[in-house]
Amino acid sequence: MLHTAPEVRRQGLSTRREARIRNQGSYIRVTGKIGKKSPGAADGFSGRERTIGGDSDRPLYLKLEQIAAIMDAYLAGDDARAWEALSDALGDQYFGGVEMRDITAMDFLRDYGGESPEM
Repeated sequence: MLHTAPEVRRQGLSTRREARIRNQGSYIRVTGKIGKKSPGAADGFSGRERTIGGDSDRPLYLKLEQIAAIMDAYLAGDDARAWEALSDALGDQYFGGVEMRDITAMDFLRDYGGESPEM
C-alpha cells in the first residue's frame, strides 16, 4: 500500500464514491505476487505475479462488511489491518486462503462484465 497520511487518503476518495462502494459493495481486481505460505519454498512463500479478479478470472466480489473493514483501516492509515482485512476477504473466495505480496495494482470495480454487485 501507499504510505500516505490518513488526511491525504481521505482527500483522494470522493465521498460520493466511498458511499457507493460502502452501500453497494464492489468487485475487485488485484495484481501482485499472489499465492500461499509454503514451508518448502526458499522464502516460505509459494506465489507468482498474477492478476486475480480480472477478465480472465472469476469476479471477486467484496461484501459490505468486508469493504467497510478494508476502507476503515486504509483511511485510518493502518496498512497492516487493511491488508489483513483484504486477505481475509479474498481468502473467503479461495479454498485454503490466499496471501499477497508486492501488490502493484488494486482496482475497485463498479460492475463486472455488465453485472452490478449483488446486495
